[in-house]
Amino acid sequence: MEFSAYQREAAETVQLDLSKANGRVELVLGLMAEVGSLAKAYRSLLRDDIPLETQRERLERDLGDILWYSSMVAQSVGIDLDEVANSNLKRVTDRHRKVVKQEYRPSFDHGYAAEEVFPRRMLFEIHPAKAESTFEAPHVGFRVVDASPYAFKGEPKLNANGKPIGFQLGASIGDPVNDNSAKGDGYRYHDAVHVAFMAVLGWSPVMRELLNLKRKSKPATDHVEDGARASDIEEALSAALKAFSVTRNDFRTDADIDGDTRNLISLLTADLEVADVPLWLWTQAIRQGYDAMASLIANGEGWLLADLDAQTLKFSADRPAF
Repeated sequence: MEFSAYQREAAETVQLDLSKANGRVELVLGLMAEVGSLAKAYRSLLRDDIPLETQRERLERDLGDILWYSSMVAQSVGIDLDEVANSNLKRVTDRHRKVVKQEYRPSFDHGYAAEEVFPRRMLFEIHPAKAESTFEAPHVGFRVVDASPYAFKGEPKLNANGKPIGFQLGASIGDPVNDNSAKGDGYRYHDAVHVAFMAVLGWSPVMRELLNLKRKSKPATDHVEDGARASDIEEALSAALKAFSVTRNDFRTDADIDGDTRNLISLLTADLEVADVPLWLWTQAIRQGYDAMASLIANGEGWLLADLDAQTLKFSADRPAF
């Protein structure tokens, strides 16, 4: 039986006036009572060691009553139970990776020239650096050491306007950065999070800008997906995640990336190409980025190996094999 069919037949048994507040409130109170009855069965399991298997009839009855009340709550506000089920399934599969091996490989670079796409493997060095600044604080530099495939061998390549494109191996990318904070919280290593977004999600307007890999062959993509606003959104997300991490165990486990964190991601990225990436993959990206950042903070420097095919970011204190 489909949910909507059950809902229609169940509606014929309602003895309450669902057009009035009292009837609707009684539905919710009834739902709460049935959930309480179900909870008693589980209390019996813990308190009296009564196996749930011996309470099958009771469990079926309680679950059936919960289904009836839930469907009537939906009926009272004009919501189809099929829509509820489909929406809920979409939401939970978006947030939680299925137990059966599940893959999602974004293809934001598909169809673009080699000079406009992320290499599939990249090795970065993060090291202490000096900066021309009157602000006395530790700074770090960021350079790309190796990349495969590498599309910029030989003389620097220029675009149609005569400006250089791409990056040079061994050269620094971006300026030396500090925590920009009076607390000294290690945020100077937050580029690890951007690299994790690139490695796991195949997305990072910030990394495209740093590596000079904007997709200029398609003006709309260049201006919207690779433009200043998209980079600002990613930086805003990175800063917000840092603030969230303080009360979320520095994102050491999947459970630390909670509903509020996922809602923030959905809100900020709703109008970007990355909006369709499932939230369970975001969880992997954040976990890997924060693991790498924690290692960099502990060591003061290190190496990051990004593998876009494996969707992984790995930290190493010493230069790893490439």
